Amino acid sequence: MFCFAYAWAASRFTWTMSLTAGVIGFAATTLALLRLPLSVAPALAIAVGGVALALALSPRAADGLTRSPAGGRVGIGDIATRMVVATAAVLLLTSTATLLGSTLTGLLSPFPLFGAVMMVFSQRLQGGGGGIAAARGLLWGLFGAACFFLVLATLLPRYGLIAFVPAVVADLVAQAVTLPMVRQRGPASGPRPPEGAAA
Repeated sequence: MFCFAYAWAASRFTWTMSLTAGVIGFAATTLALLRLPLSVAPALAIAVGGVALALALSPRAADGLTRSPAGGRVGIGDIATRMVVATAAVLLLTSTATLLGSTLTGLLSPFPLFGAVMMVFSQRLQGGGGGIAAARGLLWGLFGAACFFLVLATLLPRYGLIAFVPAVVADLVAQAVTLPMVRQRGPASGPRPPEGAAA
């Protein structure tokens, strides 16, 4: 929901509105899921079905019509800001995990901290199309995350920490399967060329 809301907002508004829309979408979904004690199979169905639906209904990168004044250049300050924001958010979540409880912490942990930073900076540098492309890229990556957590939830109670090994393998396999599918859908980002430009 974060990526879906961000992508649609990015096709029309600035990164601040896009980020706000994404956060609202994430918060609303988290509150809804908090009331649904799901076993592994229904949770997997909701996760995979939700990602597939978001990909089908999200705009394409070419739909991002806004332009960025940043000129497509990344400065040292931008990179440092990305690192500080993402790291601070991770530290905040881990430090409050005991207070929030395991269920709510688990629901909050998929918040795309690094992904949101990349979406914002992509939109600032490449316009709405860049933000949309980053959001859709993260959505494709979530199939791997779903496989990772499926294997982990199934094997962790029985095998302990060693379950992380097959979980990582499952994630990598899923990424290998989805990457060609992403590439078949054409160029990921960039503003549209001016009308009348040579093909």
